[in-house]
Amino acid sequence: MSQPSRPDLQPTSRIAGVDGLRGVAVLLVLLHHFVEMQLPRKIGSWQAYLAASLGLSFSGVDLFFVISGFLIGGILLDNQGAPNFYQTFYVRRALRIIPLYYLFLLICWAVPGRVPGVSQVTYPFGSYLSFFCNFSMAAGNMWDAGWPALAWSLAVEEQFYLVFPLLVRACSRKTLLGLVLGALVISPVLRVSILHFTPQYSLATHILPLCRMDCLAFGVLAAQAVRYERTRRWLEANSMVPGYFALTLLPILAYLTLSRAAIQSLPMATFGYTTLGLFYTAVLLAVLYRKPGFLYWFCNTKPLVFVGGISYFIYLFQGVVGWMTFRAFGHDTISLCSLTDVSLFALSVIAIAGIGALSWILFESRLIDLGRNFRYQ
Repeated sequence: MSQPSRPDLQPTSRIAGVDGLRGVAVLLVLLHHFVEMQLPRKIGSWQAYLAASLGLSFSGVDLFFVISGFLIGGILLDNQGAPNFYQTFYVRRALRIIPLYYLFLLICWAVPGRVPGVSQVTYPFGSYLSFFCNFSMAAGNMWDAGWPALAWSLAVEEQFYLVFPLLVRACSRKTLLGLVLGALVISPVLRVSILHFTPQYSLATHILPLCRMDCLAFGVLAAQAVRYERTRRWLEANSMVPGYFALTLLPILAYLTLSRAAIQSLPMATFGYTTLGLFYTAVLLAVLYRKPGFLYWFCNTKPLVFVGGISYFIYLFQGVVGWMTFRAFGHDTISLCSLTDVSLFALSVIAIAGIGALSWILFESRLIDLGRNFRYQ
């Protein structure tokens, strides 16, 4: 492979299309939590068929993993030799993630017990503060009953942020490529091994970092591909290939949907998560190279880019804001059993977007600007 070359795409800068993909990811998560999980499952009803059609909506987190692998991997590769490599990376990540996350945790521990209808958090507070809640849930083989259950994916990303910079700094690019490719093999083997030898811990296949490294690895591979002259030139000359490749994977995704493959099932463990990672990576490259044009246009639409820009807030506070909206109209829980519930769901989405925009303007963007004062030398 030829020496790395800085791509024309400037992947370390803000890319509107990637923000649009973030918007797609968080909308999938909302569909999973607010629609697919809340619809009644009466056999033969339209609600049951709709829920089944949204069976892969949980994969919004897989798209987030691919995007994180691409963006964070790219930043680290571009600044591999910086003398202030570690301190700059970790300070910037801490400013972006920790303040809003800790505010979220404060609400999650302050509200239960004081307001009826809000579940107490099951796992230790320390496991959330330290970003190791996914290990607690894996050991208990059960989701947390409270709002912080979704923090498992944030924990996976934080564990990636903790380890991957060490590998980038210590390894040559050839060695790093081998490690990334190895992760694509290790993850499905580990998932299948857990299901075979310790099925009582099947949830681990979905939430432990080594079990989910394939999606992050695919993102890193994409970051490497656009930084090496040979692969970059090939992608520029064959810009339609990622889009066509994504199309070839649709039958597999359709099979997983029609067979209603659960997140802890053998099909997901063997090829499901890997296929999702491949599919989303192909879509990411298709957006970056603007082929097909309609996909590039869709991911650059202003509403989708806006949602992607506030996706971190939406992901963390979706349950809190949704519950507040439903409770304001006399509902103790979120459900989709009536037209009123559907209207409240729409109102919840509007409220989440509005509060998220305020959070970005007044809080998050200022922390990001503060982080930009720490520059790679």
